[in-house]
Formats: sequence, C-alpha cells, structure tokens
Amino acid sequence: MYPIIVLWAVPRSRSTAFEKVMRTRGDHECFHEPFGEPWYSGPEAKAPPQRRSAVPSEYRFDDVIRRMRTAALSDPVFSKDFPHYVLDRWDTLIDGVPLHGGMSHSFLIRDPRQQIVSMRHKWPDLVEWETGHAEQRELFDRLCERNGSPPPVIDADDLVDHPDATIRAWNEAVGIPHRPESLAWESSQSTTEYSFYDGGSWHTQLAASTGLGRQDETYSIDASHPDIADMIERAMPHYRHLYDHRLRSDRENTTP
Repeated sequence: MYPIIVLWAVPRSRSTAFEKVMRTRGDHECFHEPFGEPWYSGPEAKAPPQRRSAVPSEYRFDDVIRRMRTAALSDPVFSKDFPHYVLDRWDTLIDGVPLHGGMSHSFLIRDPRQQIVSMRHKWPDLVEWETGHAEQRELFDRLCERNGSPPPVIDADDLVDHPDATIRAWNEAVGIPHRPESLAWESSQSTTEYSFYDGGSWHTQLAASTGLGRQDETYSIDASHPDIADMIERAMPHYRHLYDHRLRSDRENTTP
C-alpha cells in the first residue's frame, strides 16, 4: 500500500489551492474533503441543517476510509480535509484502522481575522464550530502527544506570499520530491475535480487562477463586526498555538 498524506486545514484557508498544486503534480491520487460528504449529508450527517441540501451524498464515514485505502493500493494518496468532520470518531475511524505505511498528517492554518471574515461573507448564518480552529488545535495536540514531535504546519499567508519556498518546505517535511512546475496551471472554469459543495461556488477564483498568489478579497464586513469579533477572539489562541510550529519559508518570523 502506498502512503496516504493528509493535510488538515480550516475552511477558507486556501487549502483547495494547495490541493490544486498536488493535482498539478500528477503523481498522487487526490481527494477533496472526502469526509465532508458524509458530514454534510447522508445517514451520518452532522452539519447544521441549513447546509445539508447543498451536498447530495449517501456516503458513510467508513466508505471514505475504504475509498482511500483502495486508491492507495495503486498510487500515493493526498487528501485535504477539515478536523471538525472527523475528530469525534478519530480513534476508531482513522487511528483504529490498520493502514500499512500509515497516514502522514500535516496542517494548513490561516489567521482567523481573515478566515472567519471570509466564511461569514459566504455564510451570514455562520455557526462558530464550522470555523474549525478548536478542532484543528485538538487534533494537532493529539498527534504531537502520539508522535512525540509536531507534525508539519504551514501558514496560508506564507503559501501565497512565498509559494515555492513554502511548498518546498512542506514537500521535504512529508518526504516527497519538490516539483516547482506544479505551482502553475492553466485556468479552467470547471471546479468539478475539487469541489462537491454547492456547485463549486466557493472556488470560482481558483478556477480562474493560473497559480498560487493573493486574490482580491473585498467584503462588506471586517474583523470588528460584532457578529464575528468574539469568534475571532476565541479562535486566535488556537491559531497562534499552531503558528508557533509552522515551517519557516523566506517570510520574516513574525507574531500574528
């Protein structure tokens, strides 16, 4: 069985752009938030009720593990996903499943002052636990305790400001060769290969892109908005905790 590399992110952390890099490489079977399908809909759905109609799926969580294990029989596997989809069943669903060669875990973080504003722009009825920061930290700490060392962490700002250095550092940390050519691609209006939610409406800018970089993010609210300021305040300690462990690129070592 080939290795399975999982990038655990939070929503709106540029994780699908990272996934696009992995798809452009062409040497991994890539999964786009596979645990999101049973989390949003189907017999084991846990998402807020107002989200469930956007995802037509009947997958169960065990089905996702079977799909990933089957894919890993033929090729290395990359998956990007969100810890809040699976943390409540982590011990049995992932750690409890024998995977020859195992799963390699890494993390992508983003400043909540950017991430939560972006989510609130898309979802005016945003529920705090959909932002994922507390769950991301809990999973990170559990893996640190289990392995005796922190898993690789990259920051979303590093990813778009210094893409080659950041991807190079992550590749080295997870043990795959660096392929600079994977950082550029042709634009395409299709989002079907990397989106199952709401017809791909979250990824229209990525579809039009030709590589990693900052995109226009102009919203009608900001981090001081009363509906989200408290969410951001509660999320910041979790973000800073992982930020202290991030892989350094050529970006200055600053404190968020």
